[in-house]
Amino acid sequence: MVEPTDEMITRIVQNEDEKTMIAHYTTIEGFHGMLNSLTQEKGHFCINLWASNIFALNDHGEFKDGYRVLRQWLPKVEKELGVQDDEKLSRIWDIAGIEKKKLLNRELEQSIYSQEQTPYVLSFSHEIDNLPMFRMYSDDASGICLVFSYARLKENKLCLYDVCYDSEIRNEGYTAYDMLKTVYSLYLDSLHERELDKEQKFNLMLESLVSYTSIIAAYIKRGDYKYEKEMRHWELKSPTDGVKFRTNKNGNIVPYKNVAVPLNAIKKLIIGPCADFETTKYMIDLNFKSKGIKEIPPIVKSNIKYRRY
Repeated sequence: MVEPTDEMITRIVQNEDEKTMIAHYTTIEGFHGMLNSLTQEKGHFCINLWASNIFALNDHGEFKDGYRVLRQWLPKVEKELGVQDDEKLSRIWDIAGIEKKKLLNRELEQSIYSQEQTPYVLSFSHEIDNLPMFRMYSDDASGICLVFSYARLKENKLCLYDVCYDSEIRNEGYTAYDMLKTVYSLYLDSLHERELDKEQKFNLMLESLVSYTSIIAAYIKRGDYKYEKEMRHWELKSPTDGVKFRTNKNGNIVPYKNVAVPLNAIKKLIIGPCADFETTKYMIDLNFKSKGIKEIPPIVKSNIKYRRY
């Protein structure tokens, strides 16, 4: 099977644009866990953020949305890349024939779930100090918005890409559509490396689609969430790559991987509008100092005027 590889990731990273600051929203409990997971790497204090398995993030319908969008995008990508008709991945459904299309779709779906390596993603947002984001991800505005330097995250080898909503193709930033264009060339490279018979060629097309669907689906969300302006860090992990397990607030099991981020990547901490600012600030400051940390990120109060009834 054609698994997403380091070469694929390298090609993607080379095409990224620069950003400035991005945010990660969490609860007080979540941030407390980050502080308690502090480590020292290469002389720097690091906090651990959680990159979660995409199958724990996306429900069944959302993953199918990614597959649907991939099918919409393939002809556009192939036109831009000038792919020959007999090499187009979008033709696999025609090659399979009408009677085999349902079987093909079912085989694709089963293959996606059976991959040895699956994407783990860590979510950020371009929206800083944003009420809908606070309400959605920070305990109804009682949590914290961590504001990060994009450049610092990049120095730490985080692979950050903008999420696309529905089938939009954006002109700014580096998105899943650009990612698809980049990795499509790997399929063409594999196709041209050796002579393939009809069955081998079909299998390569199928395997490439499985691999690309698992990547692209991690960066497709429904238009209802467009307000999030989400950016995600993406990495591939197998179950033996230090994967841990936790339960979420609904009692579901969530596989996750720690992502160490230098503390100096945090530009500031914004305490949500519904939190007790003075008390929360004091406790965070005290927690940092108890760990021997002197250079504490600025802790500020949200500019949002909001209270719960």
